[in-house]
Amino acid sequence: MVGGSLITVMDVKAAFNRKIKKVTGVGVGSHAIDEDIAGPIFFTNMSVISSSAVNKTLHRNNLRLRALYYPAKKLDKIDMYKVQADLEKEFRLSLEVKDRVLNVEDIKFDVDEEEGFMYFTFRVEYMTRYEKEEYDTMKVLEVREREV
Repeated sequence: MVGGSLITVMDVKAAFNRKIKKVTGVGVGSHAIDEDIAGPIFFTNMSVISSSAVNKTLHRNNLRLRALYYPAKKLDKIDMYKVQADLEKEFRLSLEVKDRVLNVEDIKFDVDEEEGFMYFTFRVEYMTRYEKEEYDTMKVLEVREREV
């Protein structure tokens, strides 16, 4: 979809974090993952797969969003699979960012039973329309020719 408000990659990440918290009731951590994680908690990150101009007024962004979920009990498989089902249900079609709805693609889950976390990732791609540049119109152009 092109149109709607101008959104940035950080708007997408903020919407992702808000939706995770709304769907699961679990907070999103903002610090680096360490050995002493007190769950339940999510850690999220985003990577820009590609970002390129389509033409003078359109720009395409392709992003991958990831979340790691650590349950309250380190190896609580039942909790991890429940959270996976909730996320899959809520993220399977779209992610709302400001007044835009982005299609969610390539959803993947993995429950790491040995390390005790659930991994969730998907891609979104969206276009942003920039305003056309406006120029003053030239009224009169005088050309002087010289003889050589």
